[in-house]
Amino acid sequence: MFVACNKESCENPIPQISIKKIDLTSSSGLVTINVMDCDGDIGVQEQDTAGLYRYNAFVDIRPFFNGEWSQNVWNYVDTGYYEIINDSGFVIGYDTIIDTLNYYYRIPYIENNSRSEIYEAEVDLKLGTGYFGFDTFRFEIKIRDRALNESNTIISETQIGRL
Repeated sequence: MFVACNKESCENPIPQISIKKIDLTSSSGLVTINVMDCDGDIGVQEQDTAGLYRYNAFVDIRPFFNGEWSQNVWNYVDTGYYEIINDSGFVIGYDTIIDTLNYYYRIPYIENNSRSEIYEAEVDLKLGTGYFGFDTFRFEIKIRDRALNESNTIISETQIGRL
């Protein structure tokens, strides 16, 4: 008797994602997605920090205003005020730093040691909060592989803000 093992494979190089679950409270948020990529090139390495390789998972938040979905996704703007201190230790002024925070993530590169080239995983995307300042919104989620192929964009069910 002769037994041979063939590597599993599929043809589509575009990653496919789906929502597994969304857990929101007033103080935390977690979106878990299922990821499947036929050629297994998901993930960024530590040295991948510039340009299109900086992030590879994206959660956009789209609010619902006046009976329709906003044309723009929501960005959290964090404003920090910092003291400018001279060499003597005295405050001589203030500086303002404005930073726009998006929910962009780095899915890490994982070496594939299986018989299959297919990459399948559950990925947790931590939001840090479950309250975004409005009562009705949805998530729009996509990922990008190392060949820069963008996945399908998944749109969550309508979410109700938590206070």
